Amino acid sequence: MSLKQGRLIRAIGGFFDVYIYPGEIYRCQIKGKLKQKNKGETYVKVGDLVEFSPGTSGQGIIENILPRDNCLQRPEVANVSQLISVISARNPLPDWNLLSRHLVVAESNGIKSLICLNKKDLVTNNELKEISETLNMYPYKAIITSALSGEGMDELKDALENHISVFSGSSGVGKSSLINTLRPDLNLETGEVSEKGKRGRHTTRRVEILPLNGGMIVDTPGFSKLDLSGNEVDCPDIFFPEILPYRANCKFRDCYHKDEPKCSVKEAVEEGLISEMRYQHYLSFLSEMKNSDKKRM
Repeated sequence: MSLKQGRLIRAIGGFFDVYIYPGEIYRCQIKGKLKQKNKGETYVKVGDLVEFSPGTSGQGIIENILPRDNCLQRPEVANVSQLISVISARNPLPDWNLLSRHLVVAESNGIKSLICLNKKDLVTNNELKEISETLNMYPYKAIITSALSGEGMDELKDALENHISVFSGSSGVGKSSLINTLRPDLNLETGEVSEKGKRGRHTTRRVEILPLNGGMIVDTPGFSKLDLSGNEVDCPDIFFPEILPYRANCKFRDCYHKDEPKCSVKEAVEEGLISEMRYQHYLSFLSEMKNSDKKRM
């Protein structure tokens, strides 16, 4: 029997659900040779394009994994084309450093980014204006939504078309609520935000891909940290689009834009051409990557 090709959309207890457009799903096991490639560990990732031998009753055996465009480690998912970085206007308040971290990880993997500010319904117009002013410091398109009222959902839905989009963001920002609004039939579990810490509880327990009107969305467990140590670069400046136009004009070719003289990036920060907040995020990530390099030595 000839092989079929599909996308791995979820892994459950040693079985792998493979999706074939427009709606077939096969529950597959993995061929032993693929485990041997990775010392007995499961090599396949959610998001992988795979070739499998179809069996009876919607079952099959995964025979091959096709080359990946990219592979995120946290969350562990392959072949993502777009990152939707979700923050909430309130409960919890926006974590701007975490947002920058998500965007840097996306840039380092060649993934398009979009910011989604959710829970618009929880703030006043003046509060929303203040948050929007901070959002404008980021050189990315932002969509303002309310999963409760449905505002902004049509624009978000259009942005997801023809993409495999991963929703990132800390717990409680409303990722599952947004997905439920986009696809009410899924009825994903959502959680309340803790009144004590104003942080959300994790409601998604595994990574899975959900088909959506010509695109696919990745539902992932909430997380508050993303590792930058795996990036094989000396300086994270290339992952800040607003820094790129200035870095070539620094006096030193290996300028870290920290203590060096005649640094065009620092001059751009002083002139307000690069936001001070984003620059501080850059310095934080630079320090983190340098410390990680020292630990590996």
